[in-house]
Amino acid sequence: MIKIKLYKKEDLASLRKYKRLIIILSVTCLLLTIIIVASFCNKYIMPSIDTVKPLKINNEIKRKVITVEASDLLIDKQTPLTKKRKVIIQQKKPIEIYHIVDKGQTLYSISKMYNVNIDDIIELNSIDNNIIYLHESIIIKREIIENKSQLSVYGIDISHHQNKQIESITKQKEGIGFIICKATEGVTYIDPEFSHNWKISKNKSFIRGAYHFYRCEDDPIEQAAHFLKTISDIKSTDIPPILDFEEGGIDKSQSIGEVQSALKKFLLEIEKKSKVKPIIYTDVNTGNTYLNDSFFADYPLWIANYNGKETPDLPNTWISKGWVFWQKTDKYIVDGKADDFDKFNGNLVELKEFIKQSHNK
Repeated sequence: MIKIKLYKKEDLASLRKYKRLIIILSVTCLLLTIIIVASFCNKYIMPSIDTVKPLKINNEIKRKVITVEASDLLIDKQTPLTKKRKVIIQQKKPIEIYHIVDKGQTLYSISKMYNVNIDDIIELNSIDNNIIYLHESIIIKREIIENKSQLSVYGIDISHHQNKQIESITKQKEGIGFIICKATEGVTYIDPEFSHNWKISKNKSFIRGAYHFYRCEDDPIEQAAHFLKTISDIKSTDIPPILDFEEGGIDKSQSIGEVQSALKKFLLEIEKKSKVKPIIYTDVNTGNTYLNDSFFADYPLWIANYNGKETPDLPNTWISKGWVFWQKTDKYIVDGKADDFDKFNGNLVELKEFIKQSHNK
């Protein structure tokens, strides 16, 4: 038999009273817990946020306005100001070099590749337990240059592989001054994005340049004509035409002498028709094998060399002449994508003078 306990009316009222009291106590305990946790975070956790270094920052200059006492400021380091005033402080953000982690790479191997201290990489990226991940983008080094007149000029070279990247790139955002676009290859190919990249680079006030990927199996004179026709609107403010000579375009069935002879025809034809001495792009191995004739040293060098040092290694032909452009890495992050990262051997004034002198010859 089931027994049912019946409560009096007075007992039910008392139970409801205790239930409300329990709810009130529970809510009070919860609020006290939240206040205690918030106080702990504010004291021990929040201050550390200011010390966390961001993984990626732009190269633009941020401005901060502060109020200072007149006695703290001097005009020409001698004449004191007479009242408080607002002063604009320019905080320069550094230029950063990035690396995308490849298969099998470790922090140690990456530090040796770029000739930097492994502890610096760990600190720059706040890396825990020395763990990095495949295809992760990490900062290799960060440099701040105070004297703007001595600031080196950096740029990227792009093609259809970057899709419409040019549309989102700005000088202020990326801190680059020039863009070199792939124009042509062989005797018929035109990069699908060249016309767009070429036009937008100019519209965004970048110094621009164009290159031709040379193929040894094609006629050099026809290649020159194809290249010049495609860049027919090149201006005296543009970087001189560029010959891209690298292993991927070499016909191994040809002798070194045959390759050199054809290259000379191409360069002379470009120079004759455009009235501008072209630039040669190559790497150390290709240069030492195929460009070991002093004839080529007369042409400005754009060297591809990812040695991680302060200066590039050069093919023997250009040891005494030096370099004009240096492709330092192919893993520079621009707008979230990996690009070839280039440096001009000088500042902006010197780059413009180099272009001017090239077109006046």
